[in-house]
Amino acid sequence: MSPESRGRRFPPSEYRGALGEIASRLGGVHPLTVSPARATDILWFYLGHQAWHVCVAEQGWSWDEAEAWLAAQVVAALVAPRWRAGGEPL
Repeated sequence: MSPESRGRRFPPSEYRGALGEIASRLGGVHPLTVSPARATDILWFYLGHQAWHVCVAEQGWSWDEAEAWLAAQVVAALVAPRWRAGGEPL
C-alpha cells in the first residue's frame, strides 16, 4: 500500500470494483481456490476498511505489519496451495 493511500477511504462500490479487478488478474496468474466473485468477497473481508482498522487502530499494529499479515492471509485463502511459493509449482 502506498503511503499516500494509507488511511484513505474509498467509496465502497469503487473499492469493491477494484478488488474484483484484482481477483480477476490474480486468477489469470495463479489458480484460485474459489470463483472470481467469491475471491472478491474474500479480498473485501481481508482488505476492507474494517480489517485495516482492527489491525492498526484497535490492535496497534504498524501499517507495514498489517499489510504483511493481511497479504499472507489473502494468499492462503485464495491461491491454490501448490502455487503459493514464488509462483512455481511445489
